[in-house]
Amino acid sequence: MTKTTITKNWIGGLAVFAAGVIVAIVGVFLMLAYGGTFNQVPGSSNNYDFTPTLNGFFWTTVGLIVTGGVIGLIGGLVQLVVWIGGLVRGQKRTDGKGDHLTAAEQGAHFSERSVKLSVRTGRGS
Repeated sequence: MTKTTITKNWIGGLAVFAAGVIVAIVGVFLMLAYGGTFNQVPGSSNNYDFTPTLNGFFWTTVGLIVTGGVIGLIGGLVQLVVWIGGLVRGQKRTDGKGDHLTAAEQGAHFSERSVKLSVRTGRGS
């Protein structure tokens, strides 16, 4: 995976995750606002029970909540897979002898390659 692919897919996964969370939250608020009634618990002034009205609207809000959760799960899985891809990509950065490079060595290795490329192509940086 290239760095650009990793970045684009991770941000895409984040957007899908956020969309799923928003859909689920909208479903919860709609259910609490219009999908039933709140009844005060006898003997208590601050406690309420939610009694759902088991009609089509209630089940639609349940569907919204489940759909939002599934969408959020998919976005989270995309992020996880891309994150693992980024870790694997980072481990493949070697010096050609099979030795893994530190971050500083990777930076030096990259700048040496850039200098060689600019000398070969005749373009200075």
